[in-house]
Amino acid sequence: MTHSDIASILEGLRRSPLNAPVRLAVMVILVYRGEIEFNELQKILGVKPGLLWSHIEKLHRDGLVVYKRRFTARGPRLTIRATSKGVMETLGYIRLLRSLLSTAPERAADAMIVEQREDDKLGQAPG
Repeated sequence: MTHSDIASILEGLRRSPLNAPVRLAVMVILVYRGEIEFNELQKILGVKPGLLWSHIEKLHRDGLVVYKRRFTARGPRLTIRATSKGVMETLGYIRLLRSLLSTAPERAADAMIVEQREDDKLGQAPG
């Protein structure tokens, strides 16, 4: 993979509405689950309601999610689901990440070997 290829992939990742960890996590959950209630999503992600809501609104403005408010005996509920555009954007983002990391295992293995050798040297008693 050339530097130009890597730069192009990184630019695609940077420009995506999913370039924030919370938004990416929301979309991965929605692609996997189909739909989810706001309260459950908040518990899974461990973020404050206001922060999650701002990310949901951004995804909604970009056409990646829709939500529906309804009233139940337990009180108001907000159900969120990914649109087909949202599913495609999420899968495309994951595809970009995979292509970026396609050569990483070999390089990571090399780096781990070098690191292990350095650790072994540090662990040896002076002789």
